[in-house]
Amino acid sequence: MLPRLIFVGIVVVISILSIIFFPSLTLKWLIILTVNILTMAISIPKKLYSWQLVSALASLPKTFISMFGNLFMLRGAKKKFIHTTHGIDNSKK
Repeated sequence: MLPRLIFVGIVVVISILSIIFFPSLTLKWLIILTVNILTMAISIPKKLYSWQLVSALASLPKTFISMFGNLFMLRGAKKKFIHTTHGIDNSKK
């Protein structure tokens, strides 16, 4: 399952591409984008609306690009188990 940020970013990208390449689908994607942004905005409590939120929203494009790029860097991570090394076990003397 994709993180919400990746989902919103993909919807934004598809909305922009639909404006450029598929004008007949633009209304549908803009409605989906608007509803998605409204549901995210409704879920934030009123007391958290501040300048910190604005700065966090301004950093979302950079974060989206980083997360989207990391999806392709994982390659075979699901197929390989990475063992965690621990300290030397002295109890087996």
